[in-house]
Amino acid sequence: MAASPLPAASALGVVGAGIYAGSASVELLSPSGSNQLAAWRTSGGPKAVTKAYDAALRGYAFATAPGARMSCPVEEKHALGIVQPFLLLQMCLGQAQALTIELAVSDAGGTRRRLVLSSAFVEAKLTPLHVQVPLCPAARDTWLSLVVPLAALVPLSFRGAEFSSLDGIAIAGAGRLRGIALLRDPPADLLLGDTGPASLTAWLPRGLQHPPGVAVLPQLLDLSCLAGASGSNSGGSAGSCGGPGGGAPARNTPPRAGLSPRQSN
Repeated sequence: MAASPLPAASALGVVGAGIYAGSASVELLSPSGSNQLAAWRTSGGPKAVTKAYDAALRGYAFATAPGARMSCPVEEKHALGIVQPFLLLQMCLGQAQALTIELAVSDAGGTRRRLVLSSAFVEAKLTPLHVQVPLCPAARDTWLSLVVPLAALVPLSFRGAEFSSLDGIAIAGAGRLRGIALLRDPPADLLLGDTGPASLTAWLPRGLQHPPGVAVLPQLLDLSCLAGASGSNSGGSAGSCGGPGGGAPARNTPPRAGLSPRQSN
């Protein structure tokens, strides 16, 4: 799958809705290239977000310290406006690490909403304008390719509202990140429960493919804690999540040939 990288200039204004509407994927963070954090605002000290070699990945990844926060775009008053509805997070959490991912989205009516996913939450909580969702990693100390289906998450969280665009993303806490992207097409095999290596190779953007032989676990965010509770967002709890889903870590196969990385389809 070819991808469009988010240029550093995107930090200065509204991007996405016109430029990337037809792209198969849009990369927000990638381990390759120079100045990968140019489109992100980081805080928490000079070593809050660092890039280092990861032996399990046989490549580079970003490590965030407990007090770290990174957000995109750089200026919160601007909006990304990215319409691709599947958020991909390549991440790894240690046994004692907690990570929070905050998503600013717009619905089809233009209302701004906030989705907060955190490994510290044990149950979902809904309000008219924001929702807290447990982020239950399928495994700790294992690299995940986690997919968040925004087109399904938004109506479950906000009484049938329709997802329109991702306008901002912020990540806080301790963990490791390799890549972040928005996908246009659903990872069909993953939605059907296939977590094998062929599935992973088929839907990951070329620029975020893992080296052959690297153990990685595909996972679809568990939304069972929100099922049947979409009409209860007047405050309070919606329920706890079920099992984290996923499967055994897959050994990655080589990427398909014939795809040019970081280009629009």
